[in-house]
Amino acid sequence: MNDKPERALVPTGEQPVGGNGLAVLLDQQQLTLKAALPDAHMIGRFMVAAKLAARTNSALLKCTAASWVNALMDCAQLGLIPDNRNAALVPYAGKVKLQPMYQGLIDIAYRHGRVKKIIARNVYKGDDFNEQYGTTEEIRHIPKYPRGSEITHTYAIAWLDNGEVQSEVMTADQVEAIKQRALKNKKGDSPWQTDEDEMRRKTVVIRLYKYLPKSAEMVTVMDRDYEAAGFEPGAVIDADAPDRTAQIVAGLKKPTELPAADTEEPQDKAADEAYRQAIINAGKARQPGEEG
Repeated sequence: MNDKPERALVPTGEQPVGGNGLAVLLDQQQLTLKAALPDAHMIGRFMVAAKLAARTNSALLKCTAASWVNALMDCAQLGLIPDNRNAALVPYAGKVKLQPMYQGLIDIAYRHGRVKKIIARNVYKGDDFNEQYGTTEEIRHIPKYPRGSEITHTYAIAWLDNGEVQSEVMTADQVEAIKQRALKNKKGDSPWQTDEDEMRRKTVVIRLYKYLPKSAEMVTVMDRDYEAAGFEPGAVIDADAPDRTAQIVAGLKKPTELPAADTEEPQDKAADEAYRQAIINAGKARQPGEEG
């Protein structure tokens, strides 16, 4: 008689991973993930965070084993811990997706070398807040204490190595539209439900990314944010124009609305035509504030 307990089978392909299956899968993938991480010492925190994500969002256990492997590998290669601060694991249509979070976006931007500092803050009702555009651009924010409960704006500012300063401001209504669209696309708990403050700041930082010099990692993390929003594959725009992809996904300004000094791409008819064609490929035009 064999008294040894049966070992759980490793789920494969499109099979739901399940609780026991996830434990086996993580054990099987640990060395591969450790090799993919930029620092092998991160593997302990990485594995704990992945297990905790599944415990706190049971919908992830219904996602396919293949999507778990892909999402975890994306996290590892980007050097992001799926702890809901650097990145989150979210379920969408039976698959696990990597959702970049506020701190992870900032860390990846810093690795580029040209971005020296990024901040993202909420503005509350009663704060002294003013944004100015034109030949001199400025954001002025003086908080009022005690802080209120109603957020009116969220903004992000980046300082570059050449002395340039880039910024992005979103109203509470714009952020709320993004939140509602994301919740509509998700099944199970969403970071918008568990970490709304982080998601507010993440949303404005991903919009700020369009103005920044980009590394390959920054382009990749923008793509992963796009996919986590639940857009259909047909909406993906030509990889040769990643900035245009980000503009449609994040509902950013059209090329003709971007100040020439804030973008590395020429603001000409060809750029406008590329933008128009991208919208056609996406299936419908998305206006600012409608992103998911």
